[in-house]
Amino acid sequence: DEHVPQALEDCADAGVRSAVVFSAGSATERDGQAPLHERIGAIARRTGMRVLGPNTEGFFNVAGAVAANFSIVVEDEAGAATRDLQDRDGVSIISHSGGLGFGLYSRARRMHLPVRHVVTTGNEADVEALEIIDHLVREGRSRAIMMFLEGFRRPQDFARVAAAAAEASVPRVVMKVGRSDASRRAA
Repeated sequence: DEHVPQALEDCADAGVRSAVVFSAGSATERDGQAPLHERIGAIARRTGMRVLGPNTEGFFNVAGAVAANFSIVVEDEAGAATRDLQDRDGVSIISHSGGLGFGLYSRARRMHLPVRHVVTTGNEADVEALEIIDHLVREGRSRAIMMFLEGFRRPQDFARVAAAAAEASVPRVVMKVGRSDASRRAA
């Protein structure tokens, strides 16, 4: 974890425009420094580099054959899934949880549903689930968007994004966790 901020700084200095941070960023101060996810967010804002994570399992742009993740289901299925989607629309999966996001992908593949994207956002130091959903709606290739969400930093944005999806006739299936004491602790 302590190497992540410097690695991001080095990336920004080299002109890298986006990064994925798999590391499970601590939410507590360490050695007088701000929590890792806050430092990552500050680097992203200062440099303009977009950062997915920390604590993400990454993403899979199935149609574009870009697998920036460590999910075993993608390793096993990437080629077949990409061939299936050559010029087809499909379902997109957005999840705060990496395990659930790629679990939904695996289940969808077994049901022969064409999946275009799987994006797991983790702790969202920079890139947020609603930004991704908004982008996918504007892209126009997602027939539906499945979401597993723990919450939003800006809940007012959900209404705007949901309205845009409704206007584009893109159904959303949302599983929101965190209402019970047990689920809040897990989230």
